[in-house]
Amino acid sequence: MNNLTLKDLCEKFDYSFIEFLHQNFDKDTSVSKIKNNKTNQFSILKILGPSANNNVKSAFSNEIEFYKRNSSLCAPKMLFSGENFLIIEFFPSVSLREFIESTFFQNYFDDDIFCELIKNISNTLDQFFKIENKIFMPKENQIQLISNTLFDRIGNLISSGPEFTKSSKFEQFVIRQFFKFSSRKLKNNIEEIVINLISNDVLIMNDIGHYDLHSENVLVGKTCKIIDFGNYKKPGIWISDLLYFYSTIYASFSSNEAYQKQILQLAFSYICSIDPALKKTNIFELVNLFCFAADSNSRFRIANEGLKFFKLLKFVLTVYNLKI
Repeated sequence: MNNLTLKDLCEKFDYSFIEFLHQNFDKDTSVSKIKNNKTNQFSILKILGPSANNNVKSAFSNEIEFYKRNSSLCAPKMLFSGENFLIIEFFPSVSLREFIESTFFQNYFDDDIFCELIKNISNTLDQFFKIENKIFMPKENQIQLISNTLFDRIGNLISSGPEFTKSSKFEQFVIRQFFKFSSRKLKNNIEEIVINLISNDVLIMNDIGHYDLHSENVLVGKTCKIIDFGNYKKPGIWISDLLYFYSTIYASFSSNEAYQKQILQLAFSYICSIDPALKKTNIFELVNLFCFAADSNSRFRIANEGLKFFKLLKFVLTVYNLKI
């Protein structure tokens, strides 16, 4: 990362550099906390370095496009942008995953805090998926698009994870084999579910989709905000975003079965609140499928580290026992 670029940008907009919040040397990107010299208010500066590859450049450009085209209470406000930088508002917060880890795993489990957390998250999701995003029914020729997206998201839950996490080569190998074994059945079942959703006139699409909504991309403070819109697209498949999001929360609570059961029910209830027609479908099984996929991968868990064969088996059995 060229530090002169950071210096030049701070001088141009009359900011002072405070600290680096994140640096990715492979992608040549950085996220910094800066302070406005006139108002003393903090902001976030994201910089794209000259060595960034085309995929990273495309995602960065996409995120700037989102902020230019959309103004939302559920996302930070954009202050300035350019070809290789983005300045957005700062508010004291941590990622949802960090909040769960520090609150429920370092201290104690607390049902009141859990309920308040879910309430705040729901208010944020309402802004993005209910208030500002028009939902509509997909067309017949979009069956493959939706099916492929759902399949891709489940594959990502199985094989990927938060950027700062790692898993053993042995776990990666075993997970790949389990997924390879069930992938054809999974793909066929997902396509049948999508056909079922469309036949029930379910409004599963929306104006814009996040396409990478997980517990690292929701910030928790006095309010909650959604970040990282590098993958946003038009149209969106809101049901995919929410299934992916709730599954990462489910996996975070891998060591607490009681909370996991609550999260399954909360995911089902919230998704059905957007379109009640979903209650007539096998949406709960789709919720299970996503949540069990995330729980199979240690990179999404906060506790219960390492390879867990019984969790992988639970996912595979869900695939094969899925009621269409």
